[in-house]
Amino acid sequence: MLQRFGPANGYEFVREESAGKSVIRYTFLVKHEKAPMRWLFVFYQAPKGWVVTDFKFDGNASALFPSGG
Repeated sequence: MLQRFGPANGYEFVREESAGKSVIRYTFLVKHEKAPMRWLFVFYQAPKGWVVTDFKFDGNASALFPSGG
């Protein structure tokens, strides 16, 4: 991963999407030296508070655009 992307040197928030009131997905762009990386976090509002139910990361920078690239 370090060979393809290089070290990380920052990040920025891209978007928040919700599915009803109980599920939220946050998308972040992690800035690496050679290429960006997309991180997705899905949160669910459980009875005792918000929990992470899924997270993914990939190098699909085209998916950061609303049209999906």
